[in-house]
Amino acid sequence: MAQMECKTVGAEYLDALSSVRCAKNLMLLIVLLCIGIQAATMVAVEFYGVLDASVITTVTATVTMSGVVTLPATTQPATSPASSDNLQARDVTVVPGTFVVTASDASVQAATIRGVLSWLLPLTKFLAPVAAMIAAVALALAAQLVLVGHFAGARGYISAFFWTIVLLVMLLPWQQMFKGSLACGALFNLDELTREVARFRPSWGAGPVELQAKVLHWARFLGYPGVAMLVWLLATVKSALASGKMKASTALGGQA
Repeated sequence: MAQMECKTVGAEYLDALSSVRCAKNLMLLIVLLCIGIQAATMVAVEFYGVLDASVITTVTATVTMSGVVTLPATTQPATSPASSDNLQARDVTVVPGTFVVTASDASVQAATIRGVLSWLLPLTKFLAPVAAMIAAVALALAAQLVLVGHFAGARGYISAFFWTIVLLVMLLPWQQMFKGSLACGALFNLDELTREVARFRPSWGAGPVELQAKVLHWARFLGYPGVAMLVWLLATVKSALASGKMKASTALGGQA
């Protein structure tokens, strides 16, 4: 009778562990997708110029007499995709004075991409740390269940828990909490990305940049998310090894 009760209790622990593992795997998958979307956005903007078509031309002209002025085209990052006029020089009849004229060549495709990224990046920036937090809680519960149920794998779950805490710290938006400091998270918004890319991308009107600034730029937007992915991989591998040990121990216990 007592042996049957022990088997029933053990089965309940295994069911609870199964639910916790499913929740943990789902949360870690969400974290990976969020980091991947952020890194892919950086690559698309920096190397493939998906936002290059979304620019605004700004010209300041001082006119001393009435006449016709030809406005040239200069580029800088667009702040909104409100217009889809073609970028070209144009003649404008003006009266004496100083004018600031803006014209947009934002294509429909670039405007759509900018609109999608403007909400997708903040969404991933929010979801990633929340999912990492839930994954850490799930790993803590798994470690507790393994210890209480006298299964193997507690060490792996505890190790995965601490690596997930490290991942959570890396994903938090420290740059918004401590503005003006060097602290920052691995994730970013579209405004942060375009502001920094505009300093380095010649097609956006950027001038010569020092090598140190370029290294910091790549480290911030590609290196930091890459390190976050490595930490994610460590947490996932530790958790998977712990699950394997736990399953092996329950299988041996069942045979006994």
